[in-house]
Amino acid sequence: MMSFRYLFAAILSFSGVICGYVEPGQCLESKINDANAAPSLPSSSSESKDQSIRSLRSEDTRRLNELDQNLKKNSLQMNVAKTLTLGLLGQTRKSNGTLKISKGQLRLELTGGEHSLLVINEKAFWAVSFPDADFNDSPVKVVTSSRDLDRDVKQNLLSVLIKGKMLEYFLPAGVIDLEGDLVSYFMQPKKTTGDFQRAQVTLNRKSSQLVGLKYWDARGNEVQFDFSEVLKVQSMDKSLFQYSPPSNAEIIKL
Repeated sequence: MMSFRYLFAAILSFSGVICGYVEPGQCLESKINDANAAPSLPSSSSESKDQSIRSLRSEDTRRLNELDQNLKKNSLQMNVAKTLTLGLLGQTRKSNGTLKISKGQLRLELTGGEHSLLVINEKAFWAVSFPDADFNDSPVKVVTSSRDLDRDVKQNLLSVLIKGKMLEYFLPAGVIDLEGDLVSYFMQPKKTTGDFQRAQVTLNRKSSQLVGLKYWDARGNEVQFDFSEVLKVQSMDKSLFQYSPPSNAEIIKL
């Protein structure tokens, strides 16, 4: 079963969903460091084995700006496939679900390797952990708080997705031109933390549409999100970005 300490750690990166299965408390061991030095690139990315890494061009900056604007202004829904690889244990766990983003609000639901829900609106967030199928009688665990993401979670992928601030928080460190219409960017946070080291963002070079997102932490854990069937919708029901815990839920307020 997932402890509150575990779940709280999960909230601090993209996911009750990105730190997913890291040992309890690992994601909380963060020291803020100045990152004015040149960004480092991943040494073992599968995408980079047969591709050369090049420097940023003007069209790359344009694509990343278009991505920011697309995430900031539009209501989007998409399918998500998450693959978590634990560096120390050599284990891989997979989950699937849906992601909905609408003007600073987010709803992410995952099932499979993890059964979780993350809901964020203008005023609050809820990180929900559902019990395993073998423990259906166990209560749902919920961490909730009034929302102050700029204060509490400045350097994470969650802020990027719901606010469209990729270039505000991250520095492009290198580019790989992949096969077909895909291009991948290595992104370094402008200020690093102990739990977040670097990311890789894959876009469609023609539409600047988000296709993939990869994350590494200091312990060699790797999380890959693959996005598909991305749809732009006119509006989304406000109820999607609300959550009411069941009466028997175990709740912790931050």
